Amino acid sequence: MRLVVVLVGLVCLPVFLLAAPAVQLDFSAAKNRVDRNKKGNTAKEGWIYKVDVGNRSFRDFSALEFKYRIWISSENRVGNRRKESSRVVTGSQKIEDFANATRISFATKRIALQQVEKVERKKIGGKNKPGNKQKSRIIVTRDTQKLDGLAIDVFHQGKKIAQWRYGSKAK
Repeated sequence: MRLVVVLVGLVCLPVFLLAAPAVQLDFSAAKNRVDRNKKGNTAKEGWIYKVDVGNRSFRDFSALEFKYRIWISSENRVGNRRKESSRVVTGSQKIEDFANATRISFATKRIALQQVEKVERKKIGGKNKPGNKQKSRIIVTRDTQKLDGLAIDVFHQGKKIAQWRYGSKAK
C-alpha cells in the first residue's frame, strides 16, 4: 500500500510542478540622492530608489508591471513640541521582456525632500526697564523629510504574482 502511494506521488509531482510554477524574484534596493541645493537655512534634495530584480523562476516573463509605493515621513519640531506626518508617492515601471536567470534595474521617480533649520532668539518677559536685562530664549525650528520605505507589487497579465517590502514603514 505504501509503495502505491509513493508511486502515485512521484507520478503526480511533475504534473503539479508544471501546473503551478513558482515565481522567484530576487529584489534589492538602495536610496540614492541625485541632487542637492542649499540656500540659507533650507536644503532641497532629490532622491530615488534604484531597484534591482533577478528572475530565478525558470521561466521567461513578458509585459511585467512593477507598481511601487514610497513612504515619506515629515517631522516638524519647534522647541520641545514635535509633530509627525507621512505621505505616499506611487508609480509604476513596465518591463517588456524578463528572461530567466537575468537581472533588470529600474529607478523610481524623483522624490523632492526638504530640510529646514531655523534658530531664533525670542525675548521673554515684560518691558525692559533701566538696569534690568531682558531675558531671551533660543528656539530651534526643524522641519525634516525622509524616505521611510518602499513596497513593490509585481503584476503579470493583470494578476499579482509577487510582492516585496523594504524599510520600516512599508506596508
